[in-house]
Amino acid sequence: MKEIFYQLALRTFTPEGTLNAAKERLGHVASLGTTVLYLCPCFVEDDDPDMATWSPRQVASRTLNPKNPYKITDYFSVDNEFGCDEDLVEFIKEAHRLGMKVLLDLVYLHCGKNAPFIKEHPDYVLRNEDGTTLVGEMWPFARLDFSNADAREYLLSNMKHLIEYYDCDGFRCDCGNMIPIDFWRDSFKETSKLKEGLIYLNEGNLEDGRDEIFDIAYNWGWRTVLIETIHDGKSADVVRDYVKSIPFFPRGITYLDQHDTASDCGLARNEILFTSRGMDAAFVLTFTTSAQPLIWNGIEIADNQENSMFANRMHTKRSEINWSRAITEDGIRRLALVKKLSAIFKENDAITEERPVYIGNSASDDVITFTKSNGKETVFVAVNCRNKDVKASVDTDIEGTDLLSYGVDIKGNKIDFKPFGYTVIKLSK
Repeated sequence: MKEIFYQLALRTFTPEGTLNAAKERLGHVASLGTTVLYLCPCFVEDDDPDMATWSPRQVASRTLNPKNPYKITDYFSVDNEFGCDEDLVEFIKEAHRLGMKVLLDLVYLHCGKNAPFIKEHPDYVLRNEDGTTLVGEMWPFARLDFSNADAREYLLSNMKHLIEYYDCDGFRCDCGNMIPIDFWRDSFKETSKLKEGLIYLNEGNLEDGRDEIFDIAYNWGWRTVLIETIHDGKSADVVRDYVKSIPFFPRGITYLDQHDTASDCGLARNEILFTSRGMDAAFVLTFTTSAQPLIWNGIEIADNQENSMFANRMHTKRSEINWSRAITEDGIRRLALVKKLSAIFKENDAITEERPVYIGNSASDDVITFTKSNGKETVFVAVNCRNKDVKASVDTDIEGTDLLSYGVDIKGNKIDFKPFGYTVIKLSK
């Protein structure tokens, strides 16, 4: 599997926060080389004002917004905050016209306690001994009862509706490891009959048989090890050791941000932590190390604005992408870099083959050097993880065609790096 993902959160993607407004900017998303657009939840949310029913991060956001995109009350209908059902149909139709698949989020572990379907079918959720609705320890939401065959059938009917009515191309499965694996297995067996090429993304891992059910999952530690290396100054071995340790790394999405991390960090965005040039270096590592890179909602223009998932045009309006960054020096450079990396990713099959083979160098604490090969071609990558000049001698011949470089001077197997310099070279045979 070889895809470039873009995660789009409606509340922060445009000032309007609607499907129609986002649809008008899908050309931008496609221009990045995106092949799969993952749309954050846009279905009807619980609007209970009782803060005891809110998630801890929802309360901590200080937006006073009772609506949480991950506390749904109607899995079939679009929340009027974002538009209407037909707007989602047209949004997906436009994405398809531009050559992108669209994944929708399945938030099935829990739902809003006020969901109408619970009133009609009270046995669809777990109950306490006194008959009250059981809520989760982590999130005070109603928990679906997967031991109930009718509840499972209800959720399967929802998956079929999302495919047949909205024409989506697969699902990102929220809290996938916390839901019985046989539910996913049985449901995917049925939904795969409706449309070819559906993608099933697990918000979890691919252990304990999930590798046979889901296509991909997340490389959860990727962002963390880049922070530890680029921001905290730890040895680049942190990155190398992480990649080597993950059993399903080639089938995992690597991301520099996603809705949880961007929402939780407030103003301490990666653009600030890493510096903009540091983020460029992180992008090079992300696109060349992984077969499934993900671009989060605005970082392709060096966005550094707060990205709270709970802020919208009705509540604080402080957390939308700062699109003016697209005309700054950093934003112009980042956009060109992302497009170039996407082209390299698509045009060089070696990039997406298995794991990188790490090559020794004389500055291995600071510089990451590796090759990717498919037997027909080999690509060499070197990235300086430090905001300082570094000199390194590489333990291999690096003669070939330069695909992408910044801040490097190469003589034989010796490379002089400027701060956060990098190079991607297609090696001569």
